[in-house]
Amino acid sequence: MTTVAAPALPVQATAQRERFYVRMATACLEVAVIGFLPSYWMPMFRGISVGQTSLVAGGRIVRHREMGVAGVALATAMVLVGLGMAINSMKVREAAGAGDAARVFSSVSVTGILLVAAAVMNTRKPGELSGTPGAAGTFDFTVRATDSSPGGFQQSATWALSPVIDP
Repeated sequence: MTTVAAPALPVQATAQRERFYVRMATACLEVAVIGFLPSYWMPMFRGISVGQTSLVAGGRIVRHREMGVAGVALATAMVLVGLGMAINSMKVREAAGAGDAARVFSSVSVTGILLVAAAVMNTRKPGELSGTPGAAGTFDFTVRATDSSPGGFQQSATWALSPVIDP
């Protein structure tokens, strides 16, 4: 019986091959984001923001809220599916004998998913006003809140804002 052994790749050739794949993945990501920005990403963003704003301006608040709930449900599903895929990938690699390397590799995916989810949940802080004042003085405004239940409770509060403009 004859045994043929394939020569092992030198460490430098393996490192170069790994860098090649990282560079190609980065190039594909750049093409997907930059290449499709005018034809896919921007119209999608405009459609969502203009669509939601148009619903509110047209008095269709219920439809606006329904779309918001659907968006939250979709985002939640995406996070759960991503976590499930990362865990499954780790199990498959562990079964193939990768052990600690599989857990370390999967921790990157899981951490990324959880950080993005946390960032999305923390994008809006209630009661925070931000912006650049364009004029000095005192500005009065009224905040009105309405409960979404049928015949909902309403409450209003009037506030005065005095921005300070730094010289």
